[in-house]
Formats: sequence, C-alpha cells, structure tokens
Amino acid sequence: MITFLTTAKHRYTIDGLRKVWAASLAHHLRVLPYERLFCMRSVPGGVYIFTDLDRLSEKDGERAREWYQILRDAGACVLNDPSCFVDRLELLQRLYAAGKNQFNVYTFDQIDKVRYPVFLRYNEGHDGNQSDLINDRATLDGALKRLKRQADGRTPLIIEFLDYSETDGRFYKYSHFRVGDHLVYGGLACGSSWCVKASEFIEQELLEREIIDGENHQFDQAIMDAFKMTGIEYGRIDYAFVDGKLQIFEINTNPDMGFTRPKDLARWRIRSRNYQLVNEALWELCMSSSRESRIETPGRFQPGYVLRRWLTLPRLCAKRIRKFLYPNG
Repeated sequence: MITFLTTAKHRYTIDGLRKVWAASLAHHLRVLPYERLFCMRSVPGGVYIFTDLDRLSEKDGERAREWYQILRDAGACVLNDPSCFVDRLELLQRLYAAGKNQFNVYTFDQIDKVRYPVFLRYNEGHDGNQSDLINDRATLDGALKRLKRQADGRTPLIIEFLDYSETDGRFYKYSHFRVGDHLVYGGLACGSSWCVKASEFIEQELLEREIIDGENHQFDQAIMDAFKMTGIEYGRIDYAFVDGKLQIFEINTNPDMGFTRPKDLARWRIRSRNYQLVNEALWELCMSSSRESRIETPGRFQPGYVLRRWLTLPRLCAKRIRKFLYPNG
C-alpha cells in the first residue's frame, strides 16, 4: 500500500490520480491528510509519500519531520524528507547563484536589487502569478501592498521575468515527474501568454514534438540534480528552454495530473503512455515495500494536537466569514 500524505484541502490531486491515470492501482493507493495523521495512534506499514510540503505551517512542518523519522525508523519506505525540502525561494536563488537559471527571485526586503520587468507570486502553493508584468518601482510597491493584504500568512515573492518564447512567439513549458529513482516525461504545454498553466494549442505538429521530446534524455541528469537539490523523490518539475539552456520554474510535491480527458484523443493517448510509466514506478515502490504491519505513534502526538484543532476551529470559521464579507481586506 502507498499512502500519500496531503493537506486536506488539496487531496483532490491524488483522488484524480486514483480515478483516472492510476485506476488499475486504486486499491493500492490511499490519501491521508496531515490533519488526520497528526491525530492517529497507529498507522499501517508500507510506502509513505509526503506531499504539499510548501503548504504546511511551521508547526505542522515540524510534526511532518518527526513523523518522517518515526516511519523510517519503523522500516517503512518513505519519500520526500521534509527536513531536506527546499521551498520555491531557496530553489530559484540557488539555481541563479549556480548560473543554471537566468532569472532571480527576491523577497520584499530585497526590492532594491530587482531587475525589471518582474511579476509577483507566493512562495507557498501553486496559484501561479499574482500580477501582470511590472516595469517600475512605483507599480511594484502598489502591487506588493495589495498582495500583502491578502497574503493570509504566505510570503510574496518578486520574480524576474524570463522571456522563454520561441521564434513563433509562443511559450513552451515542459514537465517531468520523479517517482523514486525514475524520471517520467510529463508533456508539453504551449500558450500565447508567458504564464502557461495548460496547453492552449492542440495541433498535430505539437503532438509530434511532444513525442520526440519525450524520447530525448539529454537533460535527464540536470533535471534529476534539481530534484535532489530540493530533496524531492516524488513530484513534478516545470521548466523551459532559453538558447538551448534548461530554465527551471518550480517543483511541485503534489502535482495535479488532471481529471478530464482532453478533446483531442491523440494527446490523450500520448499522456496515457507517459503516465503509465508513472504507474509502473508506483507499482515498483509498492512491491519493494515490506509487508504491512502497524506502526505505533508516540503518545505525545495525539491529545494536545486534537485539543488545539478544536480550540482554533471558531477562530478559523470567523476568519473565513470575514474574508467572504470583506474580500479586499
């Protein structure tokens, strides 16, 4: 059995994996929210994959690190060590300092160092850009002030814009999955805007290019090195190319593979073939794990955490109501 640990709000990614792309493995995959894990007295053995590491609070991050060690000490196979996790800010700054990325990222107190144009997004989560391109300090100050009002504990980042468009004016974004020791090509997304979330174009030429790119392993080592830099053994990396050089945007520990079938059946077949390799890697993990047995939890994890969750419930409800009534702060 493989257990994916997620935040309760974002378990839908694994639910989608179980229902669509890995339906044949559904009985061997399960989702366990951290909120429930931290209250349990014992858990079954098997494989555990820690996801959503960038969405955990500081306190829950500490609990996740302790749980990782408990599971490892009990003989479970565990992926994504929270102690080694590197967030978006540190990853991009490391890549820039090493000369691998051509763009840098800054926090609010480094605003004097930025090179325009820039855009804003959060260090946590995967909501994409939170602003259009910004070309001057006055506009940046105003955008940061608005973003900080609705940050809800998240850290705004200032990211230098990288023009990764090709000669046809389109932007091409690629992805790779890592499952244990395996890399799997995730596909190609093409759009007319610099912020590519999903493929805007579905053309035969693009489908052929996606097949060819999936068979090219020239950058596998660089991609694996980036995964290792963040301590991520399960996740998806998004990247592009500028002048033939790999430019890494982010690594997602809880990637969404999508729910619905694309309108173009040819693309569906290509993605199905790619994601079948993800299934095979997951099955290999499942088969390599020891037989299941109960792993007992130290008592200090249950009562205090459960009590705090109940005590904070009214405050959380009030906070959501206030956000609904006053969305702009």
